[in-house]
Amino acid sequence: MLNPLSPIFVVLRKAITDPSAPNVVQAAHGWGHLMIPIVFAVFICVFSVRYFVREAPAVAEAL
Repeated sequence: MLNPLSPIFVVLRKAITDPSAPNVVQAAHGWGHLMIPIVFAVFICVFSVRYFVREAPAVAEAL
């Protein structure tokens, strides 16, 4: 469950194919393990926005 997309796939599996499948928290074996992909996804989003804001002026000048 380290992949940030894993919780999304688990929810889709439960919703589309198998209603008796475990939910996200059960599949991750608790909230502690579920926080790893959540924190990773938030980190990637924050890093991406900061990088874009920092590099956008230089890219615009180069064009």
